[in-house]
Amino acid sequence: DVKPMHVFLDENWTAKLSDLSFSISLEEGKTQIEAEDVLGTYGYLDPLYFATLIVTEYTDVYSFGVLLVVLLTGKSVYFTGSDGYAAGILGYVKGLYDNEKLNEVIDRMMMKDITSAQRLQVE
Repeated sequence: DVKPMHVFLDENWTAKLSDLSFSISLEEGKTQIEAEDVLGTYGYLDPLYFATLIVTEYTDVYSFGVLLVVLLTGKSVYFTGSDGYAAGILGYVKGLYDNEKLNEVIDRMMMKDITSAQRLQVE
């Protein structure tokens, strides 16, 4: 269940994961295992795992990707859009991508303290 509330920073600003209560270990040499039930937080769950109960080495990669999008946008995985309706973070980012507005993805608070050279690297 990789999500912001389970990531902490130590005194050296090294990220640490906590609450591994939903973790499923893959046996050495195996690339997947079938779970008994869906565990985790909707929105961060790998759609393949949610649909099939198959846990692969990529299940946490999907959740980590959603975590990064949440951190970069400053938005919750689900939020109220400008139209007043519930919106999902991935649909929001895809909409910006489809409309060639990727420069709006990153939270403006993150952009205020970077140099022009750093901003060009992001854009």
